[in-house]
Amino acid sequence: MDSVAKPEPAQVGRETVLDVLNDLWRHLDDVDLDTIDGEFYWRCCRPEVVRDLEESRAVFKEILRRRRVVGNLPKGGEEAQMFRRAYYDLLDRYAGELPWIQDILFGGVRFRMRDAYLVRAGTRAYSPFLPSFVHGHETHVQMLVFSSAWTGENVEKRLRDYIDGPWITEQERLGFEPDPPRPANSVTVRIAFDFRDGEESMKSHVLGTQVSATHPHVFVSVALPFPPQGVIAALYNGIVVAEKRWDQRLRGVANVQERRVAIRTWAIGLLVASGATTTDSIFDVFSAMGQHGSISSQQFNQDRLRLIERVPEAETYLRIRPARR
Repeated sequence: MDSVAKPEPAQVGRETVLDVLNDLWRHLDDVDLDTIDGEFYWRCCRPEVVRDLEESRAVFKEILRRRRVVGNLPKGGEEAQMFRRAYYDLLDRYAGELPWIQDILFGGVRFRMRDAYLVRAGTRAYSPFLPSFVHGHETHVQMLVFSSAWTGENVEKRLRDYIDGPWITEQERLGFEPDPPRPANSVTVRIAFDFRDGEESMKSHVLGTQVSATHPHVFVSVALPFPPQGVIAALYNGIVVAEKRWDQRLRGVANVQERRVAIRTWAIGLLVASGATTTDSIFDVFSAMGQHGSISSQQFNQDRLRLIERVPEAETYLRIRPARR
């Protein structure tokens, strides 16, 4: 796969910044910090990617509406071949930066900065050291964790939300049980953690193709059925965070800005970077948020440093440029 060229800073329009601010502010109760960072970064700093994905999503949606769908991909015919060529071209260009691109294209989800990428995988274990009931088929949920801010609780919640989601059919759920079944009077925990610094390729059950992840990440694999509540979180915290300290080698740092402050800082920072004065940008953002009062330039600079610590990719786009005259 061709390497992705480092993007040049975009001159983001004031209207785009305020549109993202207003959307997130209206849905403040429904978004978390990772979504706030992702929406501002991709929509305001990488608008060419968003435009390409949204145009493709509209085309794919229409094709899928007209055709029989198998695993989210149309089957047979010239239109199907066109669909696949266009789809795999998007993967080649963007999957290294957005491993969860299928969720954006087909799930209609918001952009996130460091969401985990999940797939399901079937496996067969033949080790003579494992109990006999493990020697058949079992389903694993495999996950790539990119964020240093994620704890074991975040990891376990994301895994359980994935399995409980509406995208899993009842027929698929029946296949989650291992074959042969495990004894009712036993609990088996099969979890693997592995730090991977560099290129990783995983095959998605939805895409039917390999998706590459180019950022450092922690690989997590959990066999179904899941162990009792809290076990995955405890093991992740104990092994990945406390013992191995792999979380410290992931991108960003575990600073948690309050969501209102994060929205405010992104918007002011992008307006200032586009050439507006700090004073005018603070006024515009507070007005758009319907808030009275203000903050000092010193406070804004401190907030911006915390944002860049968490999202180092944003530094180029938050660089102060000469004010417009």
